[in-house]
Amino acid sequence: MESTVINKITVTDDIAVITITPPQKMPHLAYTLLCELSDKKINLITINTALHGGITVAASDKNVCEILKITGRQNGVLTTVTGANSKISILGENLDNTDFIVKKILDPLSEYNADIRLIAVSAHEISLIMPTYKIDPFLDEITK
Repeated sequence: MESTVINKITVTDDIAVITITPPQKMPHLAYTLLCELSDKKINLITINTALHGGITVAASDKNVCEILKITGRQNGVLTTVTGANSKISILGENLDNTDFIVKKILDPLSEYNADIRLIAVSAHEISLIMPTYKIDPFLDEITK
C-alpha cells in the first residue's frame, strides 16, 4: 500500500480515533483499509469518510499499531501549532519504553531547555506541548 498521511491520532480511555488522508493515487483508501481490517479481524467502532477521500476511524487503542501498519505508516512525528504553544506527537510502537523516552525525548528536551508544558505517554503516542519557538531544535534532534 502506498504511504498515507496520518493526520491525527487521539486516544481517550481505550478508544483511538485516527484521521487518515490518502495519497493522490489512492482514492480507494477506505475500501482498502476496511478489507485489511476485516482480514485481520479488527473491529471498528465508527468510520467516517470525507470528500477528499480521507477517513476517520475509531477502534480499540490496542489496534492503533496494526492500523498504522496497514496504512503504511508505522511511526512518524506530527506537529500542531496552536499559537504560542505547539503540540508534538510522536507515533509508533512501544513508545512507553523508558529507555527510548529518556534517550530520544527527555535528554534532547533537557539539552534545549524546551520548557515543556505537558507530556503524555502511551504505548503508541508521546505528546508534548511546548512553546512554538522552541520546537525546531527539538524536532531536528529527534528526527535524526
